[in-house]
Amino acid sequence: MNFGQLKKYLGATRRLWRQHPLFLTRSDAVFTVHGLGEELFELFVLKHLERGAPYLFQVGANKGNARHDLIDLIKSHELPGLLLEPQPDVFESLRRNYSDVPSIKVANIALSTQNEERQIYRISASASMYHRDSARFGDGIASFSEDHVWKYFQKWASEEGKRQPRRKILEAIPVQCRTFSEIASCYSVRAIDILMVDTEGFDFEILKLVNIDTYKPQLIKFEHRHLGPDQVQAWNYLLDRGYELFVLQQSGNTFARLTQD
Repeated sequence: MNFGQLKKYLGATRRLWRQHPLFLTRSDAVFTVHGLGEELFELFVLKHLERGAPYLFQVGANKGNARHDLIDLIKSHELPGLLLEPQPDVFESLRRNYSDVPSIKVANIALSTQNEERQIYRISASASMYHRDSARFGDGIASFSEDHVWKYFQKWASEEGKRQPRRKILEAIPVQCRTFSEIASCYSVRAIDILMVDTEGFDFEILKLVNIDTYKPQLIKFEHRHLGPDQVQAWNYLLDRGYELFVLQQSGNTFARLTQD
């Protein structure tokens, strides 16, 4: 490690300590990752493949073909798994993207505390005219929290867009929700080796809803950047269960690897 790298490392560590005392008190199991991104998680998965085909359970899969997804590994190794996506139109894209992978099941449902219908919020397609960079907002920002989606829109909207009323920008979509026990029973989920979560601020709740103490997934990936005060709680929740954490500050994701059964 040269001086420049050391300076960068110390600076990052200092910033993390100011934000999260966890990084000092439990630093033996928490690693801040620089340079490597999503490919680090893929390396973990490839290593796990040496033991056999791991079962994947993904919550908030969207279309399933983004850079942070495992679609290439899933197809090349025919990994078994279940992918959940609650948005009906987005789910159709997910279903098509995995239609040639018989080992993968997809379900148009959300994971929740009870079996019910709920409203999920997202930015309407017509609102892309208000993107400050003339880009498309996309359908990846969908959440049970209306405020979360509105905050995201405000961050990237043009000045004209920021003046628009919420009712013109956001749309509410009814989605079907099921409990984890209901999903596990319906889709015969008997083991989870890899757990992936991307639910726009509800990731910690999902980690608690999935029965980690029973299933003990070897690898977990979730998005921590939208968790607010729950961020450190989510990290501690996994540390207490024998996981070591790899925190990607740039992308806002955390990878967790089980170190003890």
